[in-house]
Amino acid sequence: MRSQEAPVQLNFLAWGGYESPNLLVPFARRHQVAFHVETILSDAVAADRLISDRRRTWDLVNINSPYTREVLHPRGLIQPLSARASSYAFEGLLPQFSPLYRGAFSPDGRNALGVCQRFGPLNLVVDSRWISPKTAEDQGFQLANDPQNTGRFGILTFDDFNVFHICIGAGLNPFARMDEKGIELFEATARAWHNAASLVTNDFNLLNDALLNGGIHFYISGGTYTIAALRRAGHDNIHAVTPRRGPINGKGGIVFIEVTSAVTASAYPDLAEAFLEYLASPSAAITLGAARTCIPVAQMGNPKVMRAFGREQLMAMQWESLEADIARCAEYEIPPDYQTLHGRLIAARGTSGIYAGPSLLLR
Repeated sequence: MRSQEAPVQLNFLAWGGYESPNLLVPFARRHQVAFHVETILSDAVAADRLISDRRRTWDLVNINSPYTREVLHPRGLIQPLSARASSYAFEGLLPQFSPLYRGAFSPDGRNALGVCQRFGPLNLVVDSRWISPKTAEDQGFQLANDPQNTGRFGILTFDDFNVFHICIGAGLNPFARMDEKGIELFEATARAWHNAASLVTNDFNLLNDALLNGGIHFYISGGTYTIAALRRAGHDNIHAVTPRRGPINGKGGIVFIEVTSAVTASAYPDLAEAFLEYLASPSAAITLGAARTCIPVAQMGNPKVMRAFGREQLMAMQWESLEADIARCAEYEIPPDYQTLHGRLIAARGTSGIYAGPSLLLR
């Protein structure tokens, strides 16, 4: 307890969901701290902020695993877990997805860098009133290349995933070096998709509303992370879909896993690690997994955590097909040409006449 000390604030940079009071308040009350949480839409932008931000000292970061392992840790920005913390951080994780957990370790495997938690495929979302999940699995991102779908789909501007998915739709492996011909094909595909889309936004709630009212039939760069709330509300016609095949060694989808870590520069390293211990606990894992996003958490390997998810919640996160979907996915990596491809994405988006500003433009 810190009742005799000045109030402490932990600064947390994270994907949406970790700002939930249901998650943070129990820890804040127990340790008499406050949280400042900023949510992110891009791992690359978040990593850059930790590297270059001079306005704020961060204590905690939640980011997709390659950026923890390959960007932040090599720069000394991530505090490896203590031996004690390592023991709790990897207890009760789902064993069938163990290859994903390497992202929480340094490249040499010697240091654990944080707590693995939310994970899953993030590719396409379809409304089965218009497109069957089987058709979407078979066609994958070619749906966006079909002229008949012009004006019938949206794009969620999660830029890192947009780079992956545009590459796949162009028949390119995002994790292989590209020549100028490949980069030009990527840009042409990006421009075509943005010209054909009827809604481009960073707010998946707007895309979900458009699905429900029939304004669009599918959207790109979505998954259970973005639609579970709809499915929990009874809209089981909305499906997250993983393509059956693609150009990444035969795979056409992407699976992510987030890692939450303590930042080396934290003024409160003991509190930051205590938060990681809390985050790995069954109660926090249940709270996070059962939140509005209703997304799988690695701690569901603990029977206590798994039992907390009822049939409705498992249906919302498409649990029955999760293992098969992930088997069709390549693991999230950082494309070697990311900076070039991202620059071309922004150029294509800016000339499309559809996207405007940080939120949305309807056509």
